[in-house]
Amino acid sequence: MRYIITLTLILFSLQNAYTQGFSAGVRSGVGASFDASEFCNSDKHYSWNNEAYSRYETNGKFAFEARAGHYKSSNGGKISQGPLEYNQIAEGSYPGNKRLNSIGRNNYYLSFSTQYDITCLAMQERRSFLKNINSFIGVDVGGVYTNEMIGVKEHQNTGDIQEYSYNDETLNLLFGISNTFRYSLTEQLNINSSVRMMVNPGDLSQVNNELGSHLSFMLGAGYKF
Repeated sequence: MRYIITLTLILFSLQNAYTQGFSAGVRSGVGASFDASEFCNSDKHYSWNNEAYSRYETNGKFAFEARAGHYKSSNGGKISQGPLEYNQIAEGSYPGNKRLNSIGRNNYYLSFSTQYDITCLAMQERRSFLKNINSFIGVDVGGVYTNEMIGVKEHQNTGDIQEYSYNDETLNLLFGISNTFRYSLTEQLNINSSVRMMVNPGDLSQVNNELGSHLSFMLGAGYKF
């Protein structure tokens, strides 16, 4: 939430400087965290995403966007340590086995995008209802702070089971691509969608089993100042 408040203050401070192509708004939608090294076979943990954004479009075809948002997923990545999976043995029958379960994962992100307007002007001239539609594609970079609550169930050497939990905090840099589709209701007000795939390079490491990459689809509204 503090990132959204900070971004909102920045938006108002920049309003006078970028009046012609400056807009801001909010979006909300669904997302899925996954392991980029095995996208098809990876577990996917779904979330509801919310963000605030600011956007500046040049007189040409380029657009620049900054976003701050949050998404939370439950029952995230699971890790097993020990010779056997916990659910493959009877309780207490194999000392030293450990089972880690992610109870909840809060993700706060700040990202930036450079996009290019790919709208077909010829189609807009032929069909009047297309004149209010614009489509942009671009490249993105962002930072994600993750606070994960992890629960642990562990077999002790005595055969007893011990349960405890702890917080795991990480900060990752993600890279990706995005598409923004916008429909202008009036000169100032618009509705828009944003589709993004953000990849955590750490997912490509064989020793990393985190679901650090993220795919999202969000709908929102914006206002041009």
